[in-house]
Order: sequence, then C-alpha cells, then structure tokens
Amino acid sequence: MKATTSFDQKFQFLTGFLCSCCLAIGMVRFSWSIEDGCIDILPNFNLLARNLMVVAGTYLFLLFLKDADGKISDLGMINWILCRYMLIYALIPGAINKLSNIHYQYSYSNASERMMDLDPSGLLWQLYSASDNYEWLIGLGQVLIILMLTFRKTTPIATLLLLPILINNLAFAIVFDSCNLLSYLSYLSFTLGGIIYMLPKFLRWMRTLKFHKLLGLNPKQRSHVLKSFGIFKIIIITGLMMQQLWMVDRSRNYYRTHKNHPLIGVWDVDTLRASTENFPKFNRLIFEQSIVGNVEVSDSLSKFYYIVDTNYHQMEFYNFHEFRALDLKGKYKLIDSNRVEYVGRNNKDSIYFSLIKQEDKLKKE
Repeated sequence: MKATTSFDQKFQFLTGFLCSCCLAIGMVRFSWSIEDGCIDILPNFNLLARNLMVVAGTYLFLLFLKDADGKISDLGMINWILCRYMLIYALIPGAINKLSNIHYQYSYSNASERMMDLDPSGLLWQLYSASDNYEWLIGLGQVLIILMLTFRKTTPIATLLLLPILINNLAFAIVFDSCNLLSYLSYLSFTLGGIIYMLPKFLRWMRTLKFHKLLGLNPKQRSHVLKSFGIFKIIIITGLMMQQLWMVDRSRNYYRTHKNHPLIGVWDVDTLRASTENFPKFNRLIFEQSIVGNVEVSDSLSKFYYIVDTNYHQMEFYNFHEFRALDLKGKYKLIDSNRVEYVGRNNKDSIYFSLIKQEDKLKKE
C-alpha cells in the first residue's frame, strides 16, 4: 500500500512538472514579437527556452526547501488552474469574433484567383468565410468549451474536445508553413497541461472499476448482444455486396461504352505528318474493346492507352510503353467505315495521320 502511495505521489509530481512546462510554452504568446506578420521567428523560440529554464530552476529550488513535496504539489495545482484560465483568455477573442461573423473575412482578391494558385491558408480561410452560419456555429462551439473550462469537473471533457482540433491546426501549420506555428503550439500546450495534470486521478478512477463485473452479462443480455452482433454482420456484408455490385456495374457500363465505337479494330497508317522531331513511324494501330491499344513500329508492338469521345469525335493517346514522350490529343474524322483522319497535337507539336482499316480475314473465311 505504501509503495502504491509513493508511486502516486511521484506520478503526481511528474504530471505537475509537465503541466508547468506546458504553461511555460503557452505563456510565450503574451510576450512574443511579430515581424512582417510572422510569429515563428528566432527571438520567440528563444523565449520558449527561457521559460522552460525558469520552470526547471523553480522546481530545482523547491527541492531544497522544507516540505518540498507539499510545495511542489501546490505549484502543480496552481499551474493547472493557470493553464485553464490562460486557455480561456486565449479562446475568448476568437469566439466573440466568430459569433459576430468578423473573424473569417471573405477575400475578393482570392475569389478572383484560380483555386490551384491560392496558398493553403488563403484557401482554407476563403472556405470558412463562405458561410456566416458556419462561422457562427464554430464560435458557439468555442463558447461551450470555454464554459466547460471554467469548472474543474468539466475541464477534462473540454480539453479532450479541443485536443484533436488543435492537433489538426498544428499539423496544418507544420505541413503548410503558415508562419503561425507558435500560436497553435501555445493553444495546444495549455490544453495538454489541463489533460496531463488530471492523469493521476484518471488512473485512480480506472483502478476502482471492476471490469469483470462491467463485462459480465446475464443470459438474456448475452442473447441481446449476439442478436445485435448478427444485425451488425448483416449490415457489413450488405454494404460490401453493394460496393462490389457498384464496381461491377461501373465496369459493365464502361465496357458497353467502349465495346462498339467505330475505331475498334486493326488500322494501317496511310499518311503520317508530325512536326515533332524523330516522331516514330507508325505502321499499324490496333484498338481493343477497352482503353488499351497497340502500335506497330518496325515490326514490334508497343502498348498504349486511349480514350474515345464519340459525341465530339475526340481521341487521346497516352502512356506509350516504348515512347514515353508521346501524348496525343485531337479529333478524328470518319471519312467512311474504313477510313479515318486524325488531327491533333503531340504535347505542343502538330500531328496528322490517316488510317485505313484492315479487313477481318477470319470473317471472310
């Protein structure tokens, strides 16, 4: 029993120290400087090191005082309370601005740009600003979390709700280099401080649970669980069947679309004119009843893929296995059932060829 108590005390001291470190990291937001709209600058990271050294020095000093255990325990509690209040303080401005629909400002300059030209932060900001109701709901959610943070019993719920959101924000800042990494890190540090300090209480609560009683079921409950599990299996199997049937139906429709277009068969290249240097001399083109074709060059076949649009008479050739530089896009014209002309481009160079269809000797025989 004494060993368990000693372990609990040491664990509480450790969580109190980690909570203090989280508070030290988060407090940087109240003393940082900004250069050209960027927070992630070297002086601010130096503040992180300074604050963590202050925490380490404080705990080291307390170890040499009388009743060090009590003082360290009190300091951990004070820092946990400060983490909660600092998080509330940091969340309030954003919550009020979102409720007032002034946080996410719509940008007409971003709206006039192509989506692919926007930086990730601008694109995300434009998305959030598209709906005032959505912004208001985000603000309402933040207000509810702030209210839960004001009470000790509901603080764990609030911090667990915030944790995945803040991790996502931090990941966004890291991956897309948003220059606000320290801002998201401060929010996350306050939240982690609120969680870490509560871990000993959570573990003590876990020890009081009797899992064998929680998992024990009487025959009637066991029968109900088995029936529920059976329904769950039926839902899973039905979902898998629907997915497979959808894939089969999609393949069947695709096959029907490409089965009977007029270019299927073997075609001799009658005329070939290309502005591309060293364009391979096509002898024959073979179009299968799919997206796969073959081209004959110097008595050897090379596979490629093609797409036919019979409505607009467009055709693309791509992914030549032997001629990787080729990428043909253009239009075909049916002169008659046995003759086709194709005009298009190979990348930026013009291409023209005419095809004559070979007769099916097997059908003649």
